[in-house]
Amino acid sequence: MRSKKLLLTGIFLAISSLVLCLASITAVTVRLHSEGDMLVFAVPASENAMFTISYLHSVEKSMVQGIFSVNSDKQLLLMETRMESVGTGLPIEAKECIGKEGTWRVAGREPMVLPELRFRYHRMNNLHMEYNGKPIPAECTREDDLIILKVEKISVTTYLFHLLSTCSIN
Repeated sequence: MRSKKLLLTGIFLAISSLVLCLASITAVTVRLHSEGDMLVFAVPASENAMFTISYLHSVEKSMVQGIFSVNSDKQLLLMETRMESVGTGLPIEAKECIGKEGTWRVAGREPMVLPELRFRYHRMNNLHMEYNGKPIPAECTREDDLIILKVEKISVTTYLFHLLSTCSIN
């Protein structure tokens, strides 16, 4: 009787492990290129969730904000760029400016589908990233590292390990 329970428990654990390894979720991810594309942030991608990147432009010395979302096809969308001056480096530039809100110039007539967004990390830029209002920590990021933001499929196991890591948000 006891050996039958152990056998069934072993089979259950083996099948569960296999399912966790093979099953995947679509997630909004942030990876660090210098660390072998190490996953530093992942959340299940939900339609209309908002992701914001804000930074001080190194040449213009003005604030820039990119506002991103996820569409129903689980694609990364650049919704709009907000800038205090031109030449921000984000895909939507001042030539597409659709208005002003206070000191911000707002650009972005139509959402732009991006396969991913890559940008260099520099402490002097005061990078601030948020997902649905929750900050994404950047303390794991090395100076001049390439940060990669995208929507991708990851295994459930990868996601669970990420939740247990020290560089994730709670």
